Amino acid sequence: MPESALVGNNDYALVNRDDVRPYIDQPRKKFDHKKLNALARSIAEKGQLVPVIIKELTPGNGFKYELIAGERRHRACGMVGVNLMKAVIVVVQDAKEQHLLSVMENFNRVECSIMETARSARRIKDDYEWSDEKIGEEVYGKSGAWVSMLLSLLKLHPQVQAMIDEDDRKKKLPFTLAVEIAKKIPEQQQEEQLKIAKKIVSGEIKSFTAKAYIAKRSAELGVVHKEKQRRPDDDYQVLSGIPQRATSGLSFFTKKGQPGISRIFKTRNHVDRENFVGELNELIAEANRLKYLISMVD
Repeated sequence: MPESALVGNNDYALVNRDDVRPYIDQPRKKFDHKKLNALARSIAEKGQLVPVIIKELTPGNGFKYELIAGERRHRACGMVGVNLMKAVIVVVQDAKEQHLLSVMENFNRVECSIMETARSARRIKDDYEWSDEKIGEEVYGKSGAWVSMLLSLLKLHPQVQAMIDEDDRKKKLPFTLAVEIAKKIPEQQQEEQLKIAKKIVSGEIKSFTAKAYIAKRSAELGVVHKEKQRRPDDDYQVLSGIPQRATSGLSFFTKKGQPGISRIFKTRNHVDRENFVGELNELIAEANRLKYLISMVD
């Protein structure tokens, strides 16, 4: 039994915050200061509602415990002078298991950034030799395809990876386009990856034409892609979900009516409005082409 004050029904212990050291392999590297301040205020007002998860250390480390999960709570308690923390003390087999538990707790509570999640998934894959499907199902509650896309981002230029995690939306590279770059432009061509990403983020290449541009540059570079053969049923599953997703997204804004839409664009540059209308026209044209092709099926 750890030397800590067990409370209530032994669900957690009270430990001295100064006896707990942060986890050096913490998958989360970036912390949102606004959210951290909000958490600190909540702890000051209501107390620490959720225990941190820790493990005991062998004597001579300078600390009694090490965090497995809960660094935000650990930091927030320090910000408001909370010295006794609620903690669940667990036994882990090794460093691999400690990292796995930390990833699972962090992702399911407050998501890590995309690249933090990608690096964590890569380590889990190396540590346990799990398939993408198993990592997706057991760790993230996602599909194997999602994990594969995530891992592909690690082949991108470091500056492109930084764009994916950028906090400023105007400088942020969309996940889907980052995956497309990773898919079509090989790791050996990282400078080309960076050039394309910069053009997308700067607006030189519009989002609705970006995939075509990436494919064009890939062909010009002589990249040969081995496309995985998809079954008609696979394509139908994707196709059948398009109307519902599109209708749901569009109706959210159409229900606002003219006053609501006017408020959205009132403070925007007229170029933003023109670009968006252009993207909608392209979307409508693609929808009409698809409708025509389906109507021609015997």
